[in-house]
Amino acid sequence: MKNPVYDLVMILHVLSAVIGFGTLMVSGVYSANLQKSKDIFNSKQLKKYFTGKTNYMGNVLFLVPVFGAILLYMGKWHQLSHPYPWVGIACWTIGALVAGFIIFPQEKLIGVYINKNGQTGEDRSGISDGHSHEKFKQMSRKIERASSVAAVCFTLAVVFMVIQPSL
Repeated sequence: MKNPVYDLVMILHVLSAVIGFGTLMVSGVYSANLQKSKDIFNSKQLKKYFTGKTNYMGNVLFLVPVFGAILLYMGKWHQLSHPYPWVGIACWTIGALVAGFIIFPQEKLIGVYINKNGQTGEDRSGISDGHSHEKFKQMSRKIERASSVAAVCFTLAVVFMVIQPSL
């Protein structure tokens, strides 16, 4: 007989991974669009995404290991001898580091840049802390590259979690 609580935790584990990593990938897409935009300060879509505030949907990523640990606790401890949980943990760790140290901070800076310069009509070549327009483009490219790393990690983790290879 199947355990419905286990199934629920599994669904939450998968959803948190899809939402968390998906948000990181969406950040990469918006960063690419941002680089192509003719006038970033008048793009409602870009201003709406890059708010300069915390990306709460992206923070869902940090629930993935919590639900994974609960799944292991619910009777799957023996699976720690297989490579797939470790590949998943490694992929999540890389994704979390990329999100926490590259994507989220750069998103905030871009949001401040777009919203401050777009609302006040100030000089659009830089903001008060010395970021030039080229620095802004570099931040956007960093997000795009980091998002690609997150996409590879997510794909690798999904493949290993579905196949579940054993030793």
